[in-house]
Amino acid sequence: MFENLRAEMKRNNKTNNDVGKILGISSNAVSFKLTGKTPFTLHEIWKLADLFKCSMDYLAGRKSDIN
Repeated sequence: MFENLRAEMKRNNKTNNDVGKILGISSNAVSFKLTGKTPFTLHEIWKLADLFKCSMDYLAGRKSDIN
């Protein structure tokens, strides 16, 4: 899950700890969210999209239904 978010974290040299500080959660909580054990909130995805200057759809890996 969240391959694009992981890619952005890597590209921007952000660790789970860094992302946790931005979101106000622990690095363990970030790990659980990245693996799908717990969901990201809409507000968390929004904050990360702003941080990485990309869309929320991109971070979540949403694919278009249009062919």
